[in-house]
Amino acid sequence: MTTNYQEPGTAEVLPGVRLGLPAHGAGSVASFGRRFAGLLVDVAVSYGLAALFAASATPGSWSSVVFLVETVVLLAVAGQTVGMAVVRVHVVSLDSGRIHPWWALIRQVLLLLMIPALVTDSDRRGLHDKVSRVAVVNNG
Repeated sequence: MTTNYQEPGTAEVLPGVRLGLPAHGAGSVASFGRRFAGLLVDVAVSYGLAALFAASATPGSWSSVVFLVETVVLLAVAGQTVGMAVVRVHVVSLDSGRIHPWWALIRQVLLLLMIPALVTDSDRRGLHDKVSRVAVVNNG
């Protein structure tokens, strides 16, 4: 059973607890390592799809567009991308549970800028997560 609590002997609240998320297990905030691994898988998938559909052009020039479309659609429909499914994490809206397509688009555009993803808070949320009012959590 997971509960929202502060670890004994620590003065700091665990990531996600302030947001109403569990401290450990399913629904807890995902680690940076898991998130980064999922991003790498998504980048590889996007590059591969771009290579399939843009045979006459350089795949790298289309991969950002494919990444944006793929991730926005998958986040809005399923709450996770291919890479997130592989590493067993998903995105939840802190307002309603499911991320709205508009917020998914804003989140992914900011993610493409990279700087917002590298600036995180104590709840392991990047600027792109904070702006879109979401958290990336573990599936289990």
